[in-house]
Amino acid sequence: MTITTDYTSAEYNSFMSEAEADVLIPELEVIYGSMDWLTLTTAEKESWLKYATVQVNDIDWNGDLNAAVIAPNMTFPRSGLTYKTGQAVDPDSVPNDIKNYMTCVIINTAINGTTTTTGGSTPNITTGEIKSKTVGNVTIQYTTSADTGGTSPTTTTTEGLDSNVCLDTYIYSGWLTGDTSELGLGSICRIRGLC
Repeated sequence: MTITTDYTSAEYNSFMSEAEADVLIPELEVIYGSMDWLTLTTAEKESWLKYATVQVNDIDWNGDLNAAVIAPNMTFPRSGLTYKTGQAVDPDSVPNDIKNYMTCVIINTAINGTTTTTGGSTPNITTGEIKSKTVGNVTIQYTTSADTGGTSPTTTTTEGLDSNVCLDTYIYSGWLTGDTSELGLGSICRIRGLC
């Protein structure tokens, strides 16, 4: 199923289009780390956009859902929301704050706990094979990268951004309703008085 951002459609399934994501995600990759968004296929991008939309839909929001939204479980656009400045949020569009939050969630999820292996040359034989054995007093030696003529690869683990940072950074707390503890925000709410 393709991405549909027309909130009056029964097929509405994403708060952000692929074209918008192609601009926003590379901008935030500079800050949060690269997931190589522009190298993904359309199907992969659509999956990520739907995933991030579900994450938005899982939050309890203040305000009222726009009456023109007929797709089930979609939570934007909404009326009755204001920015921190007091300016009303357009009730007929998805706020950029939501799109930035989605972008942050996508990047965070994509790079969270990923492991990248780089370097190392292709060995002539497989490491871990028996290199020599001795029957009397049993001695077994296994091949290592030094025996193969290759070099060992380097493994780097990248820690992803805490997803609470996405909510804290892009969503005004006045938009949130009720208990946010299921989002892992309890401590942020108590410490900063955001909720």
